[in-house]
Amino acid sequence: MTYIKTDGMLTIVLDGELYSISSDEDNFQKVYKAVIEDDEAFIRNYFEGTKLIILGTVKVKNGVPVTEDGKEIVSRNELSNFIKLLVRRGMISENADIEPIKPFLTKVLQNKFINCLTELYEFCSAGDFEITKEGNLVAYKRVNKDLTSCHDGVTQHAVGQYTEEKNFDTDRTRTCSNGLHFCSYSYLNFFGGETVIAVEVDPRDIVAIPEDYNFSKGRCRKYKTVAILEEKADEAIRLKKLREYDTIGDADLLRAEEKEDEEKSDLLPEDDDCPRYLTGRYKTLYKYTKTDGLSEAQIRKKMGIKKSTYERYMRKMNEMIRNYGG
Repeated sequence: MTYIKTDGMLTIVLDGELYSISSDEDNFQKVYKAVIEDDEAFIRNYFEGTKLIILGTVKVKNGVPVTEDGKEIVSRNELSNFIKLLVRRGMISENADIEPIKPFLTKVLQNKFINCLTELYEFCSAGDFEITKEGNLVAYKRVNKDLTSCHDGVTQHAVGQYTEEKNFDTDRTRTCSNGLHFCSYSYLNFFGGETVIAVEVDPRDIVAIPEDYNFSKGRCRKYKTVAILEEKADEAIRLKKLREYDTIGDADLLRAEEKEDEEKSDLLPEDDDCPRYLTGRYKTLYKYTKTDGLSEAQIRKKMGIKKSTYERYMRKMNEMIRNYGG
């Protein structure tokens, strides 16, 4: 491996491949350190992480993406962060191969209109989302009562049918422009229209994630309507409909469980040692782990949950403790 370093750029030659990184990129110092230490594996993983995903040679260990030989992947784009986000949202476990999310990531990487890896990562980080086993995004929008578009009153929607738009705008700085609009569930309050529908969007068809409203809405050239939702449908009912459509992961179920916990938290006994922001099953879990000192096996037996569910609850509880300083 050889390299040339200037004031603003580091150029690397490795096995006949030419790589470069500017000094203002976030990971410049990490890359430079790897060059100095002759860490060829780090350089390959950093610049070729996308290729590793496509080839299926990436696994997840302790919640971070690693190569087959166990080295963490630090990619120059949002690839590593996206995988970590999918782990946090329950789309894949902390220790697994990436097969369940590979179709989704592959389609994201194949988008030819925009830097979809960055833009869709921002959308998914900002709000709730589901993905299908085929690797498509499930998002939402409002339409008129007769299922026509609120924008033109003509474009029709029907469950199981595709809607397409040939005139679309890929400039994300134009926050309201041409294309089929979709949004996260939390953004629906900013949409007009009497009826809420769920739509399936192939990541390859996304043409922009506008920068306003915290990246919570997007434009695409095609989507399929997959469900009609009640205006104020119970969260569990809404998610059950999506489950019927074969979304993956536990993120949606977790949100439904949290809603159920809030409703039942008043029925649980008070615990002076438990932080006030922990309710429902997290309050119970805190008592079993921190107060009673029970083992994982004992807790799982008492709560009637499997190992993956226990791990998910523990991650969420510890995340709340870190965030709220309990």
